[in-house]
Amino acid sequence: MLTSLSIRDVVLIDRLELSFQGGFSVLTGETGAGKSILLDSLGLALGMRGELGLIRHGAEQAVVTAEFDLQSLSADHPVWNLLAESGLQSETPALILRRILHRTDRSKAFVNDQPVAIRTLRDIGNVLLEIHNQFDRLFDVGLHQQLLDRFCIALDPLVAGFLETIKNTYGDWKTAQQNLAAYQTGHQQGLQQKAFHTQVVADLSPLKLIPQEEDSLLDKRQNLAQYGKISNAVQQALDGFYQADLVTSLTNIQKILERANSIDSAQLKETTQALNRALIEIQEAEALLKTLHSQDQDSVQMLEQVDERLHLLRGFSRRYATPVNDLHAFWQTSQEILDQQEQAADHLKTYQMAVDQTWHLYESACQVLTVARQKAAHQLEKAVVAELPDLKLASAVFKVGIQPCAPTSVGLDKIEFLIATNPGQAPASLNKVASGGELSRLMLALKVVLTGQGGLATIVFDEVDTGVGGAVAAAIGQRLAKLASQVQVLAITHLPQVAACASNHYCVHKKTAEDGNQTTVDFLSPKERIEELARMVSGSSITPEALAMAQRLLDASVGFP
Repeated sequence: MLTSLSIRDVVLIDRLELSFQGGFSVLTGETGAGKSILLDSLGLALGMRGELGLIRHGAEQAVVTAEFDLQSLSADHPVWNLLAESGLQSETPALILRRILHRTDRSKAFVNDQPVAIRTLRDIGNVLLEIHNQFDRLFDVGLHQQLLDRFCIALDPLVAGFLETIKNTYGDWKTAQQNLAAYQTGHQQGLQQKAFHTQVVADLSPLKLIPQEEDSLLDKRQNLAQYGKISNAVQQALDGFYQADLVTSLTNIQKILERANSIDSAQLKETTQALNRALIEIQEAEALLKTLHSQDQDSVQMLEQVDERLHLLRGFSRRYATPVNDLHAFWQTSQEILDQQEQAADHLKTYQMAVDQTWHLYESACQVLTVARQKAAHQLEKAVVAELPDLKLASAVFKVGIQPCAPTSVGLDKIEFLIATNPGQAPASLNKVASGGELSRLMLALKVVLTGQGGLATIVFDEVDTGVGGAVAAAIGQRLAKLASQVQVLAITHLPQVAACASNHYCVHKKTAEDGNQTTVDFLSPKERIEELARMVSGSSITPEALAMAQRLLDASVGFP
């Protein structure tokens, strides 16, 4: 529950320290005294949006601190998980939420004096405290589903598992649908381009392309071109051999000298040996030149083949606006597209099967949830209707409408609360048949029935009794007191019948000071409380009759809840 609220430099509040107790507490005061400022300040501490206009004139920043006692919360209360996920566990049951709103700097948030994101502050605040403004969000049909499901889980905890299953399978089903649609779109586009890809494969398959082929051919061409540089020299050298017939000349010289070998001449023998060596070397040189000439002829032929290949590939490169080096990948992609289209029927069947399977799981869980909701709706109707006579709505009929709807992450049911406030009237949407005062009382009845299942520590009502009076106001006060037996209740009210039912009474005043008006809050003693109730009964002039009426209201409230 909320144990204290500290406010610094918020609008008319300079410095204010408030302590709260459990049960039912009311805040009263004249119009304009600053009761709404207290709610705005509390909202800041809970992570609600902060406006710079909340900062007190002349101050640089506004600071609000709200302290909660978590000791009474159950072990499975959602606040524990939120604190654990944010690394904010505390050894004490106290939880301190602080918000600093600076005029020139960013807003700052703290939990137990540790800096956190504003969203973290808001998430924690949302599971601890609710602020209701008159009939609040009852027109929001989405809230009706949340309230019914909360009641449903209280009756059967297994429903929480079905809700989680529905949320997950709905997401899976939507993803499967998206995957199917994407594949169908791609397949349709592929069919439109099938003729193109067929032509690509027909043109490029015979080429037996290899990756980066242009680079490979250019390197080969460069190597082959080197043979052309020595081609002329090889040919001329061979021509010299053929024209001078060096081998024949040396052979004839060798024969002449051999005929003179009978003469024993050392010099002649050396000459003959030298000629023999020269003849061998020349014959080897001739053989090498012939080999080079043969290779040169082969290289010329190969160079022509390389040029023809480059010319062919570059032609297809221009045709398909694709670099030669990328033609292999281009062909491969077209081949894969054609292969996929051949298997399209199987792929479509697989994607459709995924859609059907996820839908079956989703629909099955939804059917179970619908049955559980129908049972819970009947119980909720009975519980709320039982509360209405005490709220002076004895003739009212409350119904929970459950109709089929399009798939959502919370099932296949559209849930809407319906009410008829007059006999013979058919139940209809709340905004069509109920006044503000009637909606306020219906909201109270729902809160009395549902509180305890939501895990809230504190509920704040801002003038929930607007538009009612007399016996109806007393009934609202009694219901707030009953609600306070389950959860801490704070209420801002202008009605003495409501205020008299509270166990704690605070009065908001606006005082004039040297630096302007200031809002203060006093916790009223029993005597001060009678005087405040008398003021609420008669106005600024407190009469003996008003004091007597205030005492009777207090006496009448004894025993509530």
